[in-house]
Amino acid sequence: RKWGFTIYRIAYGPGSDQHWQTVLDKIHTQISEDTVGCHPADAAAQQVLELFHLDARSDPALDGLDQSQLRQLYKDAVGGQPMGADDPIRRVFLLVDDEVMESVSRKDFFIKCVEVDYDPAKYKPHPR
Repeated sequence: RKWGFTIYRIAYGPGSDQHWQTVLDKIHTQISEDTVGCHPADAAAQQVLELFHLDARSDPALDGLDQSQLRQLYKDAVGGQPMGADDPIRRVFLLVDDEVMESVSRKDFFIKCVEVDYDPAKYKPHPR
């Protein structure tokens, strides 16, 4: 069974196509290093890597959508059934917005992960 993430791109501008491809490449590289790593002959690790899939959703119509709007797109399966939609414990997607795009250009890469079923009314901030 395939595993992975749906990833939404909501930032479009000069250089963003190249940054988007860099994000996808970096995720694939990191997954490869983390699953196979020092054990390239490990058949189980190779199988896990082969089953990994990034469901990349890049459409200028997504430009500037907020997390609530993206959650609804995910729930409504706009663009097809997203990865993990049938797993109530792991319903998350990855998000590439302007901040993430800027991190790629600075070589200080990070990615955002959004919980699909997040309910702000149930959120309790962690005391600092």
